[in-house]
Amino acid sequence: MELPQQLSGCIQVTEVVKYIVGIGELLTNRLLIFDGLDMKFQEFAVKRDPSCEQCGYLVRKGEKGRKMSIKVNISSILSHYTNNQSVAEVNGDTIGECLKHLGEQFPKLDLFDKDGKVLAHLGILINGEIAYSKKLTEPVKDGDELTIILMIGGG
Repeated sequence: MELPQQLSGCIQVTEVVKYIVGIGELLTNRLLIFDGLDMKFQEFAVKRDPSCEQCGYLVRKGEKGRKMSIKVNISSILSHYTNNQSVAEVNGDTIGECLKHLGEQFPKLDLFDKDGKVLAHLGILINGEIAYSKKLTEPVKDGDELTIILMIGGG
């Protein structure tokens, strides 16, 4: 088993023990990301959308019409697909358009499956909040930041 999976399993077990014993602060409504190349953790807020049966999402409002210039932060573990760039600028009116533009800039960075959905092992965040596949049509606005992370599960 590789280190990221072991670390993920250790964190999951710790959360279960904290829950059972009733001590400490749980990762409720938070997503903890481990970047193994840079040996850094990041934490993002996750808010629930009552209309979503499987996940949470904070509904955002943006402006339509012109293409926005959006900053995309790319996890260092994916940077070998982006010529070692950890940040890119993309254009688009929606999250999906921005991701499509990123894919055009970096053809080695495979973001979508054959049905046009974001690959299951990738996490897309907008301004630090999860943007699930169903929300690719959500608008973006100038100053928004997308983040692409590699999701690792285990336990």
